[in-house]
Amino acid sequence: MPVAGKGTRLYPFTKHLPKELLPVRGRPMIFYSLFEVCQLALEEIIVIISPEKEMLKRYIQEEFPKELEGKVPFFPRIIFVTQPKPYGSGEALFRARPYINDEPFLWVMPDFILFNEEPPFLQLLKVGCLEKGLNLVGVLKIQSEEATSFGNVGIIKGKELDGKKILIKNLSGKRKEPLVSSRELLKAVGRWVLWDEVFSLLESTKDQMEEWDDTPALQTLCEKGKVIGVLLKGKGFDVGNLQGFLAANAYRMPV
Repeated sequence: MPVAGKGTRLYPFTKHLPKELLPVRGRPMIFYSLFEVCQLALEEIIVIISPEKEMLKRYIQEEFPKELEGKVPFFPRIIFVTQPKPYGSGEALFRARPYINDEPFLWVMPDFILFNEEPPFLQLLKVGCLEKGLNLVGVLKIQSEEATSFGNVGIIKGKELDGKKILIKNLSGKRKEPLVSSRELLKAVGRWVLWDEVFSLLESTKDQMEEWDDTPALQTLCEKGKVIGVLLKGKGFDVGNLQGFLAANAYRMPV
C-alpha cells in the first residue's frame, strides 16, 4: 500500500495534513482500504511510507487498531517500508519486492474508495481465479458526467468474457489533462491482485518517465493478455482528486 505521495491533487488540504488522513464520511481516507484488507484475514500489510508522515504512521499503529476492535478476527502485522522521496508508485511497489514470495499479492491504492456491502477485493477474489501468472484488477463503469471526478489514467479496452469479467488488452497511461468523455468508460481502479512478474517489468520500464510509475509495467501485463478485469458493484470514488473527494463526502448511501 503506497502512502508516500505528497497529495498534490488535493492541495491546499494536504499542506499540513497527509492526504491519507483527510476525512471521508467521518473517517480518515486510509481507514477504508486498511479495513478492507483486514477483512481478508491477511497475515501482513506492507505500507510504503514517507519519513515525513509520522502522523500517518502513528494513526496506523495506534488509532486504527482501536477502530477495528471486534470487527475482524485478528489484526495483521504491519510492515513499514520507507520511501525517502516520492519517486513514483512504481518505485514504491518495487520497494516491497523483498517481502513478496512466489505468491499473489494485493496492490492497494488508498485514494480509491468503494461504497458497497462487499468490498472490492472480496468481489475480485470471488469472481476471478488465482491462476499463476494471471493478474486481477477491479474495474469501474464511469458515466460521462462523472469522468472529471477521476484521474486520467487506467481507461481499459478488452474482450468481455462474461457479464462480470473482461480480458484487458489496453490500459491508458497517465495524462495531465482532466478525464473527459461523452460516453461511458471502463476504468481500472486501485485494487490489483498481482504476481511477482510485475517486478521484472518495473525494472525494464523505470526509465521511461520522469517519475518511476507503475503504469507502464501494468500496461505490459495487459498487452500480454495477463490481466482480468472484474466489474465492481457499488459506488466508487477517486478521493485523491478534489472533485472525487468532495463527491465522496457528499454521497448518501442508499437505504
